[in-house]
Amino acid sequence: LQELNSPGVIQALGRELADIGIYESTLGAMPLPSLPYHHDRLVLVVPAAHALAGLDSVRAADFLDCDVIGLSEGSAIASTLERVAAEAQRSIRMRIRVSSFASMMAMVEQGIGVGLMPEQVARSFYGNRRFRHIEISEDWAVRRFVLCHQPAAALSSAAKAVIDVLADLTAVNSPTAKPD
Repeated sequence: LQELNSPGVIQALGRELADIGIYESTLGAMPLPSLPYHHDRLVLVVPAAHALAGLDSVRAADFLDCDVIGLSEGSAIASTLERVAAEAQRSIRMRIRVSSFASMMAMVEQGIGVGLMPEQVARSFYGNRRFRHIEISEDWAVRRFVLCHQPAAALSSAAKAVIDVLADLTAVNSPTAKPD
């Protein structure tokens, strides 16, 4: 098991260095078997005293002029933010890049800037009153992940079992799944 960002997963699958991978779908489709895996929503995290902190929701235009604390270059969130800014014909004021959400939160809490992270991650920091997370009201903030794997003939029985478990978890956690 190896943790990689989405571009790294795509590269590892393409080079046949990985049997199974999960990546963010906007980065493209692989010519390999795949299925929808998971989805989440990005939120904007701001210091409690920030001008945007009182809003219930924001759009990219609301925060692209802010100092942004970004994740490592090439991460799915960084790529999404770069795409959104390019589509809006705006630049990103990203002077700091970090490698983890914990580092991003430490910077946000100190008032250094704002950040983007999955809502569930932001919720894990809930005990802290020095920041707020704000819904992003645009479709790009919803991310969809894909479970992709090498062809069945190339997989070990263990890899096939992992795919089955992940596919079963996806079915159980799907918003359309029906309770037993």
